[in-house]
Amino acid sequence: MTQILVEELTASSAEIRLADRRFSKEVGDIGNLSGRKVVAAVGLLGRVLRMSRHADCAIFFVTNRPASFLVDCVISLVLRAKRIPTLGYVHALGYERLARRGRVWRQLVRIHFSCASTVVCLSPRLAHDVAPFVRKEARIETVPNTILDVDDIPARSSCHGVVTYFSNFIPEKGIADFIALSRSISDIRFVAAGSPVDEEQLGQLRRDSPPNLEIVGQALGRDKRDLWSKTSILVFPSRYEFEAQPLTIIEALSKGIPVIAYDVGGVGDLVDDGTNGYLLPEGDVAGMKRAIEGLINNSDELARLGAGARNTFIDNHSRSAFRNAWIKLLGDYA
Repeated sequence: MTQILVEELTASSAEIRLADRRFSKEVGDIGNLSGRKVVAAVGLLGRVLRMSRHADCAIFFVTNRPASFLVDCVISLVLRAKRIPTLGYVHALGYERLARRGRVWRQLVRIHFSCASTVVCLSPRLAHDVAPFVRKEARIETVPNTILDVDDIPARSSCHGVVTYFSNFIPEKGIADFIALSRSISDIRFVAAGSPVDEEQLGQLRRDSPPNLEIVGQALGRDKRDLWSKTSILVFPSRYEFEAQPLTIIEALSKGIPVIAYDVGGVGDLVDDGTNGYLLPEGDVAGMKRAIEGLINNSDELARLGAGARNTFIDNHSRSAFRNAWIKLLGDYA
């Protein structure tokens, strides 16, 4: 999302200086403290200190993992001390839960969001999560996610009938539920693509998979495009309670692919039940099975939901919608 935002703002002739804050290089690194991350945090603080106080504004990507959030608090206080208007860009749920860790954490969350003149969220569910901590004079705006590459809708034939999983292979993303689904519907082809924790996990998943499930691991470039072109349904069985706006769902919507997902986190702000897919209670594997079987054998319903998916993307998540929302938002700071 950093790359997309920079591209769109640069195209609008805005002057951009990027202080990259990515600390994790691999899936297994997320949430783990390391010396490299400490050095990266110190470097990030140094870059922020060198920012000119004459900047129109700073767009701040807010995180909610405790260690990263402490870094956020320091940087937001520095920006406030430098009198730089700050837009807090929220990409995750979990701030109410972070505040429940104790009185000190609640105060830190309040202090952090009090530094922002505007808080930008991806969807209404994320806005509700931060609203109790945003000062009354500040605004809360919603700018839905977009995606990096927008291809034309691929040619798709009902004979493909591929049910696809596109996500990391960590437990909370629901890979185990997807495997269970593939075992329960033996006459449908399933494909799971995503980044494994490590090669050992990838090998184990392949050994445990039924014959109708292909575990391809990470799919990039042409491999990814080919898989999307064969996909009839995206299944997103994530159980992660802080799921925000998964880009894989937006990619599916952009290609006119219906989505069947659990109603967790902010997923319900993307998947409109009966319009662009089906939304089910968390852990309802049996319900997912019924939804897949009913949809894969009903070309008319598949086409209707596919059209709904494409319309959802154009209206809410296209690059033009994203660009126009940010240009309008930043016009107040120019």
